Amino acid sequence: MLCGVPRKLLRTFNHTNSVQKPTIGRYIIESLINKNVNIAFCYKNNIKSPIFNVAKNHSQFNIVFDEYKQNSGYQALTYSKLNNNLGVIINTSSYDLSHIYKPIKIAKTVMSPMLIISCFNTKHELSDSAFPEIMKCIVKKTTTIETVNKNIVMNIENLLQYSYAEPAGPVHLNIANSILNKPIEI
Repeated sequence: MLCGVPRKLLRTFNHTNSVQKPTIGRYIIESLINKNVNIAFCYKNNIKSPIFNVAKNHSQFNIVFDEYKQNSGYQALTYSKLNNNLGVIINTSSYDLSHIYKPIKIAKTVMSPMLIISCFNTKHELSDSAFPEIMKCIVKKTTTIETVNKNIVMNIENLLQYSYAEPAGPVHLNIANSILNKPIEI
Protein backbone atom coordinates (compact mmCIF):
# COMPACT_ATOMS: atom_id res chain seq x y z
CA MET A 1 0.00 0.00 0.00
CA LEU A 2 1.15 3.47 -0.85
CA CYS A 3 -0.77 6.46 0.50
CA GLY A 4 -3.58 4.08 1.50
CA VAL A 5 -4.03 2.95 -2.12
CA PRO A 6 -3.39 -0.65 -3.25
CA ARG A 7 -0.19 -0.88 -5.32
CA LYS A 8 -1.91 -2.80 -8.10
CA LEU A 9 -3.95 0.32 -8.86
CA LEU A 10 -0.86 2.49 -9.12
CA ARG A 11 1.17 0.20 -11.36
CA THR A 12 1.03 -1.03 -14.91
CA PHE A 13 3.84 -2.68 -16.84
CA ASN A 14 4.97 -2.12 -20.40
CA HIS A 15 6.82 -4.65 -22.55
CA THR A 16 10.21 -3.79 -20.98
CA ASN A 17 8.77 -4.47 -17.51
CA SER A 18 9.52 -0.97 -16.28
CA VAL A 19 6.92 0.71 -14.11
CA GLN A 20 4.61 3.24 -15.77
CA LYS A 21 2.24 5.51 -13.92
CA PRO A 22 -1.37 4.81 -14.87
CA THR A 23 -3.45 7.58 -16.35
CA ILE A 24 -6.05 9.29 -14.19
CA GLY A 25 -8.89 7.88 -16.28
CA ARG A 26 -7.51 4.36 -15.94
CA TYR A 27 -7.04 4.87 -12.22
CA ILE A 28 -10.71 5.83 -11.82
CA ILE A 29 -11.87 2.71 -13.71
CA GLU A 30 -9.41 0.42 -11.87
CA SER A 31 -10.46 1.90 -8.54
CA LEU A 32 -14.12 1.14 -9.30
CA ILE A 33 -13.24 -2.42 -10.33
CA ASN A 34 -11.25 -2.80 -7.10
CA LYS A 35 -14.48 -1.94 -5.24
CA ASN A 36 -16.36 -4.64 -7.22
CA VAL A 37 -18.05 -2.10 -9.47
CA ASN A 38 -17.74 -3.18 -13.08
CA ILE A 39 -20.45 -1.13 -14.79
CA ALA A 40 -21.44 2.48 -15.37
CA PHE A 41 -24.52 4.00 -16.95
CA CYS A 42 -24.82 7.00 -19.24
CA TYR A 43 -26.82 8.78 -21.92
CA LYS A 44 -25.99 7.46 -25.41
CA ASN A 45 -24.63 10.80 -26.66
CA ASN A 46 -22.13 11.09 -23.80
CA ILE A 47 -19.28 9.42 -25.68
CA LYS A 48 -17.05 12.46 -26.10
CA SER A 49 -15.00 12.03 -22.94
CA PRO A 50 -11.70 10.11 -22.83
CA ILE A 51 -13.11 8.16 -19.85
CA PHE A 52 -15.17 6.12 -22.33
CA ASN A 53 -12.08 5.05 -24.26
CA VAL A 54 -10.47 3.86 -21.05
CA ALA A 55 -13.62 2.04 -19.94
CA LYS A 56 -14.38 0.37 -23.27
CA ASN A 57 -10.79 -0.88 -23.55
CA HIS A 58 -10.93 -2.49 -20.13
CA SER A 59 -12.05 -6.11 -20.25
CA GLN A 60 -13.54 -6.02 -16.74
CA PHE A 61 -15.64 -2.87 -17.11
CA ASN A 62 -18.83 -2.16 -19.08
CA ILE A 63 -20.81 0.94 -19.95
CA VAL A 64 -24.56 0.77 -20.54
CA PHE A 65 -25.91 3.49 -22.80
CA ASP A 66 -29.54 4.62 -22.78
CA GLU A 67 -31.67 6.80 -25.04
CA TYR A 68 -32.64 9.07 -22.14
CA LYS A 69 -30.44 10.81 -19.57
CA GLN A 70 -32.83 10.20 -16.70
CA ASN A 71 -32.92 6.45 -17.40
CA SER A 72 -29.17 6.20 -16.83
CA GLY A 73 -29.76 7.63 -13.35
CA TYR A 74 -32.51 5.12 -12.61
CA GLN A 75 -30.34 2.28 -13.91
CA ALA A 76 -27.46 3.29 -11.63
CA LEU A 77 -29.87 3.55 -8.70
CA THR A 78 -31.35 0.11 -9.43
CA TYR A 79 -27.88 -1.40 -9.78
CA SER A 80 -26.88 0.11 -6.45
CA LYS A 81 -29.96 -1.21 -4.65
CA LEU A 82 -29.90 -4.71 -6.19
CA ASN A 83 -26.18 -5.22 -5.69
CA ASN A 84 -25.79 -3.24 -2.47
CA ASN A 85 -22.92 -1.47 -4.20
CA LEU A 86 -21.97 1.81 -5.83
CA GLY A 87 -24.11 2.90 -8.80
CA VAL A 88 -22.10 4.93 -11.31
CA ILE A 89 -23.40 7.54 -13.78
CA ILE A 90 -21.06 9.15 -16.30
CA ASN A 91 -21.91 12.56 -17.78
CA THR A 92 -19.94 14.67 -20.22
CA SER A 93 -20.80 17.79 -18.27
CA SER A 94 -22.24 19.09 -15.02
CA TYR A 95 -25.11 20.56 -17.06
CA ASP A 96 -26.58 17.07 -17.50
CA LEU A 97 -27.13 16.76 -13.76
CA SER A 98 -30.45 18.57 -13.92
CA HIS A 99 -31.75 15.76 -16.15
CA ILE A 100 -30.92 13.10 -13.56
CA TYR A 101 -32.13 15.01 -10.52
CA LYS A 102 -34.97 12.61 -9.63
CA PRO A 103 -32.94 9.37 -9.43
CA ILE A 104 -30.18 11.16 -7.51
CA LYS A 105 -32.74 12.54 -5.06
CA ILE A 106 -34.16 9.03 -4.59
CA ALA A 107 -30.62 7.70 -4.01
CA LYS A 108 -30.21 10.22 -1.20
CA THR A 109 -33.63 9.40 0.27
CA VAL A 110 -33.08 5.62 0.27
CA MET A 111 -29.41 6.05 1.28
CA SER A 112 -28.01 4.32 -1.77
CA PRO A 113 -24.33 4.91 -2.66
CA MET A 114 -23.96 6.55 -6.05
CA LEU A 115 -21.10 8.18 -7.93
CA ILE A 116 -21.83 10.78 -10.58
CA ILE A 117 -18.83 11.48 -12.80
CA SER A 118 -19.04 14.71 -14.80
CA CYS A 119 -16.27 15.22 -17.33
CA PHE A 120 -15.92 18.82 -18.48
CA ASN A 121 -14.03 20.64 -21.23
CA THR A 122 -14.16 24.32 -20.33
CA LYS A 123 -13.65 26.59 -17.37
CA HIS A 124 -17.20 27.80 -17.93
CA GLU A 125 -18.47 24.44 -16.70
CA LEU A 126 -16.79 25.03 -13.34
CA SER A 127 -18.98 28.00 -12.55
CA ASP A 128 -21.85 27.69 -10.10
CA SER A 129 -24.36 27.85 -12.95
CA ALA A 130 -22.98 24.56 -14.30
CA PHE A 131 -23.93 22.75 -11.11
CA PRO A 132 -27.62 23.38 -10.50
CA GLU A 133 -28.35 24.78 -7.05
CA ILE A 134 -30.97 22.12 -6.43
CA MET A 135 -28.29 19.42 -6.87
CA LYS A 136 -26.16 20.92 -4.11
CA CYS A 137 -28.92 19.99 -1.66
CA ILE A 138 -29.02 16.30 -2.57
CA VAL A 139 -25.42 15.41 -3.37
CA LYS A 140 -23.46 14.58 -0.22
CA LYS A 141 -20.15 15.87 -1.56
CA THR A 142 -18.66 17.29 -4.76
CA THR A 143 -14.99 17.15 -5.68
CA THR A 144 -13.72 19.15 -8.65
CA ILE A 145 -10.38 18.18 -10.18
CA GLU A 146 -9.01 20.60 -12.78
CA THR A 147 -5.31 19.73 -12.83
CA VAL A 148 -3.02 16.83 -12.09
CA ASN A 149 -1.60 17.05 -8.57
CA LYS A 150 -0.18 14.74 -5.92
CA ASN A 151 -3.49 14.67 -4.00
CA ILE A 152 -5.60 13.37 -6.88
CA VAL A 153 -5.55 9.72 -5.77
CA MET A 154 -6.45 10.68 -2.21
CA ASN A 155 -9.27 12.97 -3.44
CA ILE A 156 -10.79 10.23 -5.61
CA GLU A 157 -10.51 7.57 -2.90
CA ASN A 158 -11.97 9.88 -0.23
CA LEU A 159 -14.92 10.70 -2.46
CA LEU A 160 -15.62 7.01 -3.13
CA GLN A 161 -15.44 6.18 0.59
CA TYR A 162 -17.70 9.11 1.41
CA SER A 163 -20.46 7.73 -0.83
CA TYR A 164 -20.61 4.64 1.43
CA ALA A 165 -20.30 6.54 4.72
CA GLU A 166 -23.50 6.49 6.78
CA PRO A 167 -25.87 7.66 5.63
CA ALA A 168 -24.81 6.40 2.19
CA GLY A 169 -25.77 8.55 -0.77
CA PRO A 170 -24.75 10.23 -4.00
CA VAL A 171 -21.40 11.98 -4.49
CA HIS A 172 -20.15 13.94 -7.50
CA LEU A 173 -16.73 13.84 -9.18
CA ASN A 174 -16.33 16.82 -11.53
CA ILE A 175 -13.15 16.15 -13.51
CA ALA A 176 -11.49 17.84 -16.49
CA ASN A 177 -11.36 15.79 -19.69
CA SER A 178 -7.92 17.27 -20.36
CA ILE A 179 -6.34 15.39 -17.43
CA LEU A 180 -7.96 11.96 -17.89
CA ASN A 181 -5.12 10.79 -20.18
CA LYS A 182 -2.37 12.26 -17.97
CA PRO A 183 -0.25 10.06 -15.69
CA ILE A 184 -0.95 10.18 -11.97
CA GLU A 185 1.42 12.28 -9.87
CA ILE A 186 2.50 10.45 -6.73
